[in-house]
Amino acid sequence: MAAVQPGQRLVSSADGRTTAWYQRDPQQFRALTQRSITLHAQLLRKWPRLSAQYREAAEHLTSPDAWWPTFEASVDDPPAGR
Repeated sequence: MAAVQPGQRLVSSADGRTTAWYQRDPQQFRALTQRSITLHAQLLRKWPRLSAQYREAAEHLTSPDAWWPTFEASVDDPPAGR
């Protein structure tokens, strides 16, 4: 096995049964950081509109009637009365 170089790490799992090898990639780090900054700036610009949309839809989004199809789809035998 090759020696671990600077910018690389071998990390054991909590139970000690497996090991993962991590290697730094400065170029990927910069690209992902720039993407994160861009997306956060976009969210900040759109926040007033998104916030208003959510506020208008909150009552419907959180109502039992809106959630019922989700719960109904997750059980084979839905409770009686619906």
